[in-house]
Amino acid sequence: MNQPRESIPTTHRIFFLILPYPITNLGCITHKEQLNTSKMRPDGYLKTAWIMTVLFSIILPLHSQTPRQFSIELKDKPLPAALKLIEKEGGKNIIFSYNETESYRVTASIRQKTELEAIGTVLNGIPFICKEREEYFAIQKKGRDIRITEIRGQVTNEKNEPLPYSNVLLLTPGDSTFVNGCVTREDGSFLMIAEEGIPYLIRVSYIGYKTEVQPCHPTLTFHLFPDTQLMQEVTISARRPMIEVGPNGLKANVAGTSLARMGSAAEMLPHLPFVTGHNGEYNVMGCGSPVIYINNKKVRDMTELDRIRANEILSAEVITTPGAEYASDVAAVIRLRTIRPRGQGLSGHFNTTYSQGHSANANEYMALNYRTGGLDLFVKGYMAQQNSYGKTTNMNRIKGSAIWQTNKNDVQTHKSQRFSGELGFNYEPDEHHSFGLRYMPETGIGNADRNSSGKTVTRRNDEETDRINFTTAEQIHTGWDHAANAYYAGELGKWNIDFNADYLFKRSHSDQNAMNNDDATVQADSRMRSPLCRQAGSQCPFMERTFFIRYGRNFYQPP
Repeated sequence: MNQPRESIPTTHRIFFLILPYPITNLGCITHKEQLNTSKMRPDGYLKTAWIMTVLFSIILPLHSQTPRQFSIELKDKPLPAALKLIEKEGGKNIIFSYNETESYRVTASIRQKTELEAIGTVLNGIPFICKEREEYFAIQKKGRDIRITEIRGQVTNEKNEPLPYSNVLLLTPGDSTFVNGCVTREDGSFLMIAEEGIPYLIRVSYIGYKTEVQPCHPTLTFHLFPDTQLMQEVTISARRPMIEVGPNGLKANVAGTSLARMGSAAEMLPHLPFVTGHNGEYNVMGCGSPVIYINNKKVRDMTELDRIRANEILSAEVITTPGAEYASDVAAVIRLRTIRPRGQGLSGHFNTTYSQGHSANANEYMALNYRTGGLDLFVKGYMAQQNSYGKTTNMNRIKGSAIWQTNKNDVQTHKSQRFSGELGFNYEPDEHHSFGLRYMPETGIGNADRNSSGKTVTRRNDEETDRINFTTAEQIHTGWDHAANAYYAGELGKWNIDFNADYLFKRSHSDQNAMNNDDATVQADSRMRSPLCRQAGSQCPFMERTFFIRYGRNFYQPP
């Protein structure tokens, strides 16, 4: 009976085709030859060894060139995050513009596919195409008749040593808007793609070094020099690198480095690899807005980052490919871990900052802690005096049958004083469990004032046709805002539990006055009240369960 022939892998088929001798000549001895093995000639062994060497030299490269196949599940994942996951599994770089891809989300089940096949799966049905190059895959929008150019470069320090994980940003020439970005490799090199013919700028920064900006060229070299002001009083351990590579991203060791001298945690974050942004709005390059955790507790109020000093942080981990323990819509994660206070008893900290531009700004921060065992009781106070001044000049010119020109000059000022506090406890019985409770009141001191004044002049053929003088004034009155948070983070068997519950009460009242030329003043009065906001959730590697309850009331009261 004929047996079905087993399918032979490609490399094995090649193996049989190239054999110049019978298999017995390669050392496979038949029954009749077993008694004559001692008479085998020495040149037979040499011939066998030579043939085996040739075969392995052909077969092994064929194995190494076979594209790796993998399986992943994508559920309502942002397209940049999906491409990052595929890049991680496939091993070949995927280059794309975050600005073009951030608004798209994908759901796909990828089963035993190569990296190119997986890219094709996630791009199915959305207006992007993939072009494969020797070193990378390039993703670009369909129908855009543009020429793409490669930008390659090298980043070194003052000793010509490579600076790995430097932030490299591609910016527009006019307003320095972020277009694309990457970090340098271990050897300090980087590769990006950009639209040909646009005079972009390239900005390179590295922790503890002065930032450098150069006009964009196909090949660039950056030599960064230490920022002596940041490097003062910094002790860097030679045994522990500043940046460590992890399976899902990078971890920066903050304590004892120049990162610890960045002021607050909010000021420190944009100096991390992959991270851009400021004032509570951050992005992880190629991923999107991150979810931020401090000691396993999710940050919901970004002003909390202003109240934590950078020198209180032990490490900062930037996760560019979040795993199954995070919700499917999480594009990136930043995890901050603070230095665990040493010793027992009472301790305190006071910090103040002052800056002077057109107006003065000041911040004061004070904290008291009492520690015993794994229990940490704390009370914190934060005051901020903020003053801002801005001046805007716009000119619009239209040429037709007549020349119309509009000039607008506007001056804006803002003054406010706020106080916020924090009272609570954290308890860590061991390294696997932690829980705590916080109460955070906040209020304005006096009224916050916003004022704007200026004029708009319109001319036709240099003859004035219209002039508007305008002023607006707004006073914001805030009562006491109340917020509370309870959390638990721990491990119960195979479960990783991350539970947070929040309560929030906010209200504000504003008066607005506006006047154009000598017309009557227009007044408006608005009130906002959000009495209740609760949110809670828990997660584990195999199940995700969240619930959200919100009740709010907003109303507008005319004068």
